Amino acid sequence: MKQIINKISIILYAVYFHLLYYRPKSEEKNKNILILYNGIIGDTVLLADYLMMFQRIFQPQNGYQIEVLCLKSCRKMLMSFFKKQYQVKFLDVFIDDTVKTWGGYKKVVHFFRDKYYQKIFVLPIANPRADRLVYNIPGKEKIICGENDTPGKWGFPYLYHRYFYERAYNTRIQNPMGTMEIRRYADLIRRYADFPVPVKISHMKVAEGITVSEKYCVIGLGASTSEKTWETSKFLEIIHYLWNKYHLVSYLCGEEKERYLYEQIEKTGKCDYIKSYIGKTSFQEWISLIKGASLYVGNDSAGVHIAASVSVPSIVIVGKWQYKRFFPYDKDLEKENEILPYPVFSELQYECINCREKHMKKGIGNRECKKAIKAGRPCLCVADVTVAQVKDAVDQTIVKYDIQ
Repeated sequence: MKQIINKISIILYAVYFHLLYYRPKSEEKNKNILILYNGIIGDTVLLADYLMMFQRIFQPQNGYQIEVLCLKSCRKMLMSFFKKQYQVKFLDVFIDDTVKTWGGYKKVVHFFRDKYYQKIFVLPIANPRADRLVYNIPGKEKIICGENDTPGKWGFPYLYHRYFYERAYNTRIQNPMGTMEIRRYADLIRRYADFPVPVKISHMKVAEGITVSEKYCVIGLGASTSEKTWETSKFLEIIHYLWNKYHLVSYLCGEEKERYLYEQIEKTGKCDYIKSYIGKTSFQEWISLIKGASLYVGNDSAGVHIAASVSVPSIVIVGKWQYKRFFPYDKDLEKENEILPYPVFSELQYECINCREKHMKKGIGNRECKKAIKAGRPCLCVADVTVAQVKDAVDQTIVKYDIQ
C-alpha cells in the first residue's frame, strides 16, 4: 500500500510542478546537453564507449557542456572501471531519488528548475520514471532513443504512462524490432557525428581484487528482477555438472538481497566446490572475480556484460521479452581475444514474444506468465529454458575456448 501511495504522490506532484513551475525558455541560447541515462548497471557496460563519442560531437572546446543524470550505481561503474577521460559532468542528483518518494522527485525536478538544455537525450529506452522527469526538465529538443518502428503506438499498461510519455518528448529515434542495443547506440551517434561510428563493446580496465588460485566458474544466481531469474534448483544442477565433468569450482556472486538464493542451495547440503561471495564483495572485487574466472554462467544481468567486457567466456539464460535486443551481441568485426556471451533462449514459441518491447511491461499477452510474475516467479520464457540446454552451452563454450 505504501508503494502505491508513493507512486500516486509522485504522479500528482509531477503534474502540479509542471503547471506551477515549468517554463520552457525556447529563446535561450546555450550549448547545454543533458544525457538522462535510465539504464541499470548491465546496460551501462554497453554504453561506456558511446558516452565518449557524445563528447566528440558536442565538444567542450566549442562551448558545449554535457551533463549526465543516471543511477548512483551507474555513475560509479562509469567513473571507476572504464578509466576513460570523460569530459562530462556527472550530476550529484540521481534517478534513484525520484522513484521512492514524492520528496525525492521534488528534489530532482527543482534542481533542474532554472536550467535549460538545447538537447536532452534519454537512453536506453523510455520508462515511466524517465518520462516524468523529462516532462519537467526545460529543453528545446527532447529525444527519446531506443524505440521500435512498429506500426501504431506502443501499448501502455497504464494511462498515466501514456500521459507523461506523449508530453515529454518531441523527437523519437526508432529502429526495427530486434535491433541489438549497441547497434541502436551506434545509429544514434551516427545521426549527429561527422566521424565513423563502429558497433562495438566497451572494455574495462580492472585493477587487482580477489585472487583465486583454483580453476573456477562464477555463477550469477540473481538478476535485477525475479521474472529474469532462472530457478535455483536448475542452477544447482549446472554447478554439479561443472564440477563432476570439468572440476570447476563455482563461486556465487551477487548483491546482499540475493543471499536467499544461496540459502536455497544450502538447504540441499553444503558442497566444497560451492563458495558464496553473495553480498561479500565490493564492486572492484566482484569485477575482478569475474575477470579471473574460466567461465561465467548467469541470468540476464550485469555480470554477463561485465564478463564480455573483460573477455571471459559467458553463458546467459535469457527470456524473450526483448528478443534479440540485448542478446546475442550484434557488432562489427570481432577483435582478437574478444569473447561474446552465449545466450540460451527457450526453444518454445510464444505469441507474447517481445512483450516488454511492445507494452513496456513483461507478461502482457500471456495470462499464465502474468500470474508467475505476480507470484515472484520467472517469466515462462525463462522458466522453460532446460538444464539440458545450458549443459550443452557449457560443453560448446568449454570446447570453443579450450578451457582446461
